[in-house]
Amino acid sequence: MGTDLKTLARRTIEELFDKGRPTALDDVSELSFIGHDPIAGTISITDEKVIATRFREAFPDLRCAIHETVQEGDLVACRWRMTGTHSGTYLGLPPTGERVGLEGITIIRFHGNRIAEQWTHYDALGLLRQLGLVPTVKELGRRHAQEREGWRDRV
Repeated sequence: MGTDLKTLARRTIEELFDKGRPTALDDVSELSFIGHDPIAGTISITDEKVIATRFREAFPDLRCAIHETVQEGDLVACRWRMTGTHSGTYLGLPPTGERVGLEGITIIRFHGNRIAEQWTHYDALGLLRQLGLVPTVKELGRRHAQEREGWRDRV
């Protein structure tokens, strides 16, 4: 019987983010691994390990729960949710102490039982908003209303 790719995908994501073991990628990825990340763009296996390490440093109590896995041929999609407290520097932002939640989907393409390519999509804007780097829609509306008042003074 062959390797269960759904289990391998789930275990890899959990090892990287829930357990904080980036070297787990070495056990399951091809050297020619190509990753795709909404903030970093196209990345190498080394980049993926750095991203996982820095994320765990910024959110040391990070927990990752895989909700579903779906397989179609050599592709496995995992829908996940991560939660953690911003206790370390993230993207140059000093710790805020904010508790954040982040949902995403990772699609992994396997070559045999090795990860060849990975696409990760998550609510990066929502994460930045939770950390106070991006205003909420309500805040933007308030700012817009203030600007409209200023327009009346100029007419």
